Amino acid sequence: MKTDSFMIIEITMFPGRTAGQKKALIECVTSKLVDRLSIDSTDVFIVINEPANENWGMAGIQRAEKK
Repeated sequence: MKTDSFMIIEITMFPGRTAGQKKALIECVTSKLVDRLSIDSTDVFIVINEPANENWGMAGIQRAEKK
């Protein structure tokens, strides 16, 4: 059952991380919230967004696709 502490966390990052790295990230963020803020792990919902490189722009320059 969700509580008033329920949260949705969206992480946007460059593509290229492995499934294992994403799993570790989700576990780490959740663990920190549980340990430091006493948030129940069932109240943590994490979404990872990985827009393609062509959808990123920094300083007016589109991020190039890896070749």
